[in-house]
Amino acid sequence: IQRYNAELAVLAGHFPANRYAFIWDANPRLEVILPIAKFNAVYKTKIYLASFPESEPIVTPGTILRDCRGVKMTQPSRANHLLGIYNGETHMCIYNGWQPKFSLNKTAKRAAIWLYAYHCHLVTGRNIEDYLSH
Repeated sequence: IQRYNAELAVLAGHFPANRYAFIWDANPRLEVILPIAKFNAVYKTKIYLASFPESEPIVTPGTILRDCRGVKMTQPSRANHLLGIYNGETHMCIYNGWQPKFSLNKTAKRAAIWLYAYHCHLVTGRNIEDYLSH
């Protein structure tokens, strides 16, 4: 509870109150509304917290995404930073080396960067990894 309260305080300093919510059901998660302004897109990103902070949270854009050719992004892909699907949604690869000290705020910001790179992929056809620093 103490960690979640600290996470909530950090989120409150970086996101408007109507842009995030903790959901405590069978799949506990943080839902964050992430607008990708340049591309006029909005995602209800889900950050699943089953074993947070010990294990990396599972991050999805809230839907199954399609690549620049219209193919569903459901298979693992190093070039596109995908881990397959989770809970019927595209499973985004956000971290290369999770550490329990990482915050949900950092995770949400990395998801926004990933989604921006995804939209660049849609425009150019280049792999998502071409837009992400490692």
